[in-house]
Amino acid sequence: MFLGERSATALGVDIGVEGGAGTRSNSSWGPFVGAHLEFRPIAGLRVGGYFSDTFVKPEDGRPTRSHISYVSMGGRLRYLHQVMPKLGVFATAGLGYVFSNYPGYEAAPQGIVNPTVTQQLGKIDVRNGSFLEAPIGAGVAYTAFAHTNLSLSLIWRPGFSFKGAAYEEEGSYPKPTQGFSGSLGLSFFF
Repeated sequence: MFLGERSATALGVDIGVEGGAGTRSNSSWGPFVGAHLEFRPIAGLRVGGYFSDTFVKPEDGRPTRSHISYVSMGGRLRYLHQVMPKLGVFATAGLGYVFSNYPGYEAAPQGIVNPTVTQQLGKIDVRNGSFLEAPIGAGVAYTAFAHTNLSLSLIWRPGFSFKGAAYEEEGSYPKPTQGFSGSLGLSFFF
């Protein structure tokens, strides 16, 4: 039996966690964590939801002391194909909503590169935004123990339909139109 497939219908549930690295087009690579809950209506097909969080540093030169956080949640389809008794490959596609949180920072007045103590710094407040993502990816899965899978996945996360102060106000951040994540996962099936 492979990846929880018990019969031609293979009704069941998969629940799992994953961790790795992620990035968006306006940031460096940083920690990525995620979780999923999926239902198996037929053999090989998984339908369910996902949640992920990515913490990254902006790459546009802003003097932030904190990380940008991208919290994603949405639905996805995943199809697994058995290539060996305990080994399979999968493809995934989904649609999700991303909440973004950009840290505030202090900015030098226009035209001053290195402000002195007596010069007033401008404060840029924390900015939030949101957008849609359409994650598309592939990976491999291995049935390590009874009811337990290990996986490796690579996901492309294009973003679109940007809203909020982080993207629409003066001094806004660049829109993260591209994103990527790579992760190792552990899931349990019933």
